[in-house]
Amino acid sequence: MNDTIYRQAAIDAILHNQEVYSNNFGNDPIDKYTIAIIDNDAQTIAQLPSAQPEQRWIPCSERLPEEGCDVLVCEKNYRNIYTAYYDSAYGWITFDLCKDECFWIHLDIIAWMPLPEPYTER
Repeated sequence: MNDTIYRQAAIDAILHNQEVYSNNFGNDPIDKYTIAIIDNDAQTIAQLPSAQPEQRWIPCSERLPEEGCDVLVCEKNYRNIYTAYYDSAYGWITFDLCKDECFWIHLDIIAWMPLPEPYTER
Protein backbone atom coordinates (compact mmCIF):
# COMPACT_ATOMS: atom_id res chain seq x y z
CA MET A 1 0.00 0.00 0.00
CA ASN A 2 1.36 3.41 -0.94
CA ASP A 3 0.55 5.67 2.01
CA THR A 4 2.13 9.12 1.89
CA ILE A 5 2.34 11.33 4.99
CA TYR A 6 3.18 15.02 5.21
CA ARG A 7 6.95 15.21 5.49
CA GLN A 8 6.93 18.33 7.67
CA ALA A 9 4.51 16.74 10.13
CA ALA A 10 6.88 13.77 10.54
CA ILE A 11 9.89 16.07 10.99
CA ASP A 12 8.05 18.20 13.56
CA ALA A 13 7.06 15.10 15.54
CA ILE A 14 10.64 13.77 15.56
CA LEU A 15 12.07 17.17 16.58
CA HIS A 16 9.54 17.48 19.37
CA ASN A 17 10.45 14.05 20.74
CA GLN A 18 14.15 14.87 20.41
CA GLU A 19 13.59 18.04 22.45
CA VAL A 20 11.70 16.10 25.13
CA TYR A 21 14.59 13.61 25.34
CA SER A 22 17.20 16.36 25.56
CA ASN A 23 15.28 18.24 28.27
CA ASN A 24 14.70 15.11 30.39
CA PHE A 25 17.78 12.97 29.84
CA GLY A 26 20.53 15.25 28.54
CA ASN A 27 23.20 13.88 26.20
CA ASP A 28 23.54 10.38 27.72
CA PRO A 29 24.75 7.61 25.42
CA ILE A 30 22.14 5.51 23.66
CA ASP A 31 20.18 3.81 26.42
CA LYS A 32 16.69 2.54 27.16
CA TYR A 33 15.31 6.08 27.11
CA THR A 34 16.71 6.76 23.64
CA ILE A 35 15.25 3.50 22.40
CA ALA A 36 11.89 4.44 23.94
CA ILE A 37 11.97 7.81 22.16
CA ILE A 38 12.83 6.19 18.82
CA ASP A 39 10.00 3.72 19.39
CA ASN A 40 7.66 6.58 20.17
CA ASP A 41 8.75 8.36 16.97
CA ALA A 42 7.79 5.34 14.90
CA GLN A 43 4.39 5.17 16.59
CA THR A 44 3.87 8.92 16.12
CA ILE A 45 4.70 8.74 12.41
CA ALA A 46 2.40 5.73 11.96
CA GLN A 47 -0.50 7.69 13.48
CA LEU A 48 -0.07 10.84 11.36
CA PRO A 49 -2.87 11.48 8.84
CA SER A 50 -2.31 10.44 5.26
CA ALA A 51 -1.33 13.26 2.92
CA GLN A 52 -3.71 12.01 0.25
CA PRO A 53 -6.96 10.13 0.67
CA GLU A 54 -7.11 6.79 -1.09
CA GLN A 55 -8.37 7.16 -4.66
CA ARG A 56 -9.86 4.01 -6.13
CA TRP A 57 -12.54 3.04 -8.61
CA ILE A 58 -15.70 1.88 -6.84
CA PRO A 59 -17.79 -0.62 -8.83
CA CYS A 60 -21.40 0.50 -9.24
CA SER A 61 -22.38 -3.01 -8.18
CA GLU A 62 -20.72 -2.30 -4.81
CA ARG A 63 -22.45 1.04 -4.20
CA LEU A 64 -23.45 4.28 -5.89
CA PRO A 65 -22.30 7.78 -4.89
CA GLU A 66 -24.51 10.21 -3.00
CA GLU A 67 -27.14 11.68 -5.30
CA GLY A 68 -26.11 14.94 -6.93
CA CYS A 69 -22.43 14.56 -5.96
CA ASP A 70 -20.02 15.06 -8.91
CA VAL A 71 -17.72 12.07 -9.44
CA LEU A 72 -15.58 10.52 -12.17
CA VAL A 73 -17.31 7.66 -13.99
CA CYS A 74 -15.96 4.94 -16.27
CA GLU A 75 -18.14 3.31 -18.91
CA LYS A 76 -17.89 -0.36 -19.81
CA ASN A 77 -17.28 -0.69 -23.56
CA TYR A 78 -14.84 2.08 -24.41
CA ARG A 79 -13.44 2.82 -20.93
CA ASN A 80 -14.06 6.52 -21.43
CA ILE A 81 -14.04 8.67 -18.32
CA TYR A 82 -16.56 11.44 -17.64
CA THR A 83 -17.45 13.77 -14.79
CA ALA A 84 -21.04 13.06 -13.83
CA TYR A 85 -23.48 12.76 -10.96
CA TYR A 86 -26.07 10.11 -10.17
CA ASP A 87 -29.81 10.75 -9.89
CA SER A 88 -32.06 7.83 -8.89
CA ALA A 89 -34.86 9.08 -11.15
CA TYR A 90 -32.74 9.70 -14.28
CA GLY A 91 -29.50 7.77 -13.82
CA TRP A 92 -26.11 9.26 -14.65
CA ILE A 93 -26.09 12.91 -15.71
CA THR A 94 -23.17 14.93 -17.04
CA PHE A 95 -22.61 18.48 -18.29
CA ASP A 96 -21.63 19.30 -21.86
CA LEU A 97 -19.39 22.38 -21.73
CA CYS A 98 -19.62 22.91 -25.49
CA LYS A 99 -23.42 23.07 -25.47
CA ASP A 100 -23.69 24.51 -21.95
CA GLU A 101 -26.30 21.93 -20.93
CA CYS A 102 -26.82 18.79 -18.88
CA PHE A 103 -27.62 15.45 -20.50
CA TRP A 104 -28.17 11.83 -19.50
CA ILE A 105 -25.41 9.36 -20.18
CA HIS A 106 -26.89 6.43 -22.13
CA LEU A 107 -23.85 4.23 -21.52
CA ASP A 108 -23.11 1.34 -19.20
CA ILE A 109 -21.32 3.04 -16.29
CA ILE A 110 -19.45 0.34 -14.39
CA ALA A 111 -17.43 2.29 -11.80
CA TRP A 112 -17.04 5.69 -10.21
CA MET A 113 -14.48 7.57 -8.11
CA PRO A 114 -14.67 10.73 -5.97
CA LEU A 115 -13.15 13.80 -7.60
CA PRO A 116 -9.70 14.75 -6.31
CA GLU A 117 -9.25 17.93 -4.30
CA PRO A 118 -8.85 21.04 -6.47
CA TYR A 119 -5.30 22.20 -7.14
CA THR A 120 -3.83 24.70 -4.69
CA GLU A 121 -0.43 26.36 -4.86
CA ARG A 122 1.92 25.46 -2.03
